[in-house]
Amino acid sequence: MSDHPKAGLAIGNTQIKVLVAGEETSSRYAITESTYGPGVGVGLHRHLSFSEINIIAEGQLQGEIDGRRFSSNPGDVVRIPKGSLHNVENGSVEKPVTFNQHLRPSRNG
Repeated sequence: MSDHPKAGLAIGNTQIKVLVAGEETSSRYAITESTYGPGVGVGLHRHLSFSEINIIAEGQLQGEIDGRRFSSNPGDVVRIPKGSLHNVENGSVEKPVTFNQHLRPSRNG
């Protein structure tokens, strides 16, 4: 892993930090840390080129994967297979949720 500063993105009440970029792993995987403010989420979508594993650090992440609802807490792992129709959102209207995303292969791969 390199020592250069990682990219980040902040949109409204959402922050995404790149912890391990795909360029560092020959596009095998990437790892990000996402924080969604209270009530924030991403609508239904799918990723055709990568799978996603979310590990909840703080707060509650909820959503739907291929029509099945889920709710997760710190320490829980949420697996989203490649091609699955899904959404994720902060399960709280009071506190943020922070989770690590493992993308395989990386989004730019």
